[in-house]
Amino acid sequence: ELVTGDKPSAMAHFALSNIFWQEGNPTNAEWHLEQAYNLDQQFVSVINNLAWLLAHQEPPDLDRALALAQQAVQQSPNDPDGWIRLIRSRLVLREPEKAQAALARAMEAFADAPATRDRIKEAAAAMGVTTN
Repeated sequence: ELVTGDKPSAMAHFALSNIFWQEGNPTNAEWHLEQAYNLDQQFVSVINNLAWLLAHQEPPDLDRALALAQQAVQQSPNDPDGWIRLIRSRLVLREPEKAQAALARAMEAFADAPATRDRIKEAAAAMGVTTN
């Protein structure tokens, strides 16, 4: 009912996507993430998971993954993992300058949270992106 009924639930599709992913079925996981996204385009966990899955599938859909990563950061600018995904997405798309710009914006977003800034800086440095 929560998936196939008259009023399907984004949360139900999200939960099923996680189950299918854990069972090693990325095709069904992606399908349920797409359904969840279509039902609720503000659900940041869905956006993040879908972006990650699209970036790591064969063949990857890097343009859409990047668009979703950007959407997630815009909707939830206080999510350090979203910023890290955005930096990584820019690198995968061979856009190191934009990755560095995203890192700079993340540093501004977390100006009052030194531990979070350090976490993002360390993750970015491990990818080869540093602040000037």
